[in-house]
Amino acid sequence: LSDLITENETIRNSLLTTGFAEVVLHTLTSNNQIQSKQSSSSSSDIIPIFIKVGLLDVVLRLVTTAEGLQPLSLLIPILEEIKLNGQEELKNKSKKILNNLNTEGINVQSTSNKEEMKHEKEEIIRLKEELRREKEKNRLKDEELRREKEERNRILEENGKLKFEIQMLKDKENTQNVDLKRIAEILRQPLIGTQQQQQQIQKKQEDECYKLKKKYDGKKDNEGRLDIINSGIYEALINIFLSRPLDLITKPYMQLFFVLTHPSSDEIKLLIFSKHPYPSLIRLLDHQIIDIVDDVIVSIFNILNGGSNSTPSYSTHPHFDAISDYDGINQIFRVFKRNDILKHSKDKAAECIGHLFRAREITNSEMREKIITYLKQIIDKKDKEQMNHAIKALKRLALNAVNRTEIEKDGFAIPDDD
Repeated sequence: LSDLITENETIRNSLLTTGFAEVVLHTLTSNNQIQSKQSSSSSSDIIPIFIKVGLLDVVLRLVTTAEGLQPLSLLIPILEEIKLNGQEELKNKSKKILNNLNTEGINVQSTSNKEEMKHEKEEIIRLKEELRREKEKNRLKDEELRREKEERNRILEENGKLKFEIQMLKDKENTQNVDLKRIAEILRQPLIGTQQQQQQIQKKQEDECYKLKKKYDGKKDNEGRLDIINSGIYEALINIFLSRPLDLITKPYMQLFFVLTHPSSDEIKLLIFSKHPYPSLIRLLDHQIIDIVDDVIVSIFNILNGGSNSTPSYSTHPHFDAISDYDGINQIFRVFKRNDILKHSKDKAAECIGHLFRAREITNSEMREKIITYLKQIIDKKDKEQMNHAIKALKRLALNAVNRTEIEKDGFAIPDDD
């Protein structure tokens, strides 16, 4: 075997990797006997010295010819013991083997590597298990927190709904408690008498308008708006808009009218349209107070929107004649061209034209060019809400071939609205 070790690298590697060192260790420590100078035995179960000598010869040949001698490090303790207490021949061979191992940097310290690695692996397994348990604990905690959050949100949502319903009931009760007929009578009073008396009448009317406007501002209550319209308040406002000097038509009157149009259903808007609001509103477009003009133009837009929503999208607008008969289209265009109005008013004026000329040619070339150019500019500015309104207006106008040609100038394409 020693000769084969010298000649054959495969055999050397095999001995080092297939447990040969463990066999040698077992043989040298068999029966816990170490053959020393003082010991001898005739017992048949003790391994003879010559076998141990032969094995050490093989080990010695390995350490002088092979590489990767680390597996032999487990023999170091028993070789050290034999070097001190063993039979002379075994002692000499043990010394030589130990010297060679030491030369290769393999010493008794190396024998603890496997044990250390074992402990390290066990520690890694322990830490992984601990990490797994912590992750599971955190997962369960996160799940519990998620459920608690969902429950809180559910309770908050339910509370919000209940509060909203309670507020709606209160608003309805308050509306029922408001004497709408009395307010209508107050609004019907003409401004007569001395200047002081006229001022008192107007102050009382403005106060009633303000209180009613405040009650409905931003609130969706179609039933309440229907009650106001049917009480005579609507007609009283229309009469004021038609007959009173513009400088005596103040913001509270127009603000109350505006809240009738927004936020309201299409049915409410159609009811308002049926009561012929456009002559009075068109008259107010000449008002010098720009906030009043803004409320007027937005109110017109809201009513027009109700007309658009209630008819096929490809048809002409049903309110066109009602506004055109009172020169309302030109009036709206004049508002659009004013330099002293709010941008919001200018936007809504352009959108009103977009409603009125749905599937209908804008025959006034100046109007066609300016309105379409302005709507395209709104889209270019990328303000999402305004973009959507402008896109819808252009789509209505594009149903007519002449308008569409103007829109598509310079390769412009109407984007999709959200």
